[in-house]
Amino acid sequence: MLDSIKRVCPESQITKLKLLCPTRWVDRHDSIITFMELFDAVIDGLSIISTWPDRESSSGAYQLLCAIKQPEFILATHLLAKVFSISLPLSKLLQMQNIDLIEDMSLADNVSDVLKNIRNNADEDFKKLFLKVKEKCMSLDIEITLPRLTNIQKNRFNVKTTCPNEYYKISLFIPFLDNFISQLHDRFIAHKSLITNFCCLLPNNNLPNREENIKSLAEKYSEDLQCSSDSVIGEVLTWTQKFVRTEKPKNALEALIACNPLIFPSTYKLLQIIATLPVTTASSERSFSTLKRLKTYLRNTIGENRLNSLALLNIHREIILTTDEVLNDFAKDSRKIRLL
Repeated sequence: MLDSIKRVCPESQITKLKLLCPTRWVDRHDSIITFMELFDAVIDGLSIISTWPDRESSSGAYQLLCAIKQPEFILATHLLAKVFSISLPLSKLLQMQNIDLIEDMSLADNVSDVLKNIRNNADEDFKKLFLKVKEKCMSLDIEITLPRLTNIQKNRFNVKTTCPNEYYKISLFIPFLDNFISQLHDRFIAHKSLITNFCCLLPNNNLPNREENIKSLAEKYSEDLQCSSDSVIGEVLTWTQKFVRTEKPKNALEALIACNPLIFPSTYKLLQIIATLPVTTASSERSFSTLKRLKTYLRNTIGENRLNSLALLNIHREIILTTDEVLNDFAKDSRKIRLL
């Protein structure tokens, strides 16, 4: 593979492929882009390996080579790269720790609007994508043809057309966009009504029905607030008014820090709720990734307290601990060995 990259793609700075991570969409985007850049080198490398005398390696490489050189695979790869490039900012935002649901919902709405525009202009956008794929196939001596069609098809999408452009647009391009938009809506945009009510807490949002939104929040979280709706409305309006002449908070976390819980208890409680609403599982997944590095065969009999402590040290690497701090903490317990 290294020889093929040096010979076929000498100008490329990438020297190896990346794994297609099943959970992190940011890594999926990088892996697709890397594969697209090294596509010619991959085909060259698999062609060489398929001629090796080792039967297992050569047969596996030949099967992969036949699958990669399918027009549908090349078209699907280009389509993935196009859509993932649009959703990349959203994926990066979801990997961050200090995010709130309002900011994430706004970006998800923008991504959905871009994909809907592509879906509405499917004929023109797919024509450009198909021409790009056609040029790639011509450089590899691959002919774009229609798959075998039957009158009654049960296991595959059956489009009765004689044009490859029309067939792949109906069977691949449009269904993928519809599915992606639908999942984006179910995961984020379906909660837009709840987020609209919470937007009334941020001073930088000029909502026409701010009092009605505050009242909806007060009724929904009445057990947490334990006060009347009118009190919550007056408190929130007073709190947002203080930012008319000062710098306004950009998100819920900044608003929570700027809010005094003694003067505005209801506003502080609502900001706590919006700041702690779960947006993504990226933070909890970091603990599982850390566990793989800590729970090795050398530490198979490690205790729960030690494992939790080592996991916290590994997750929060930005917190620097000195030797003196560790010794002082150990010296607090009664021990036979005098540390200090």
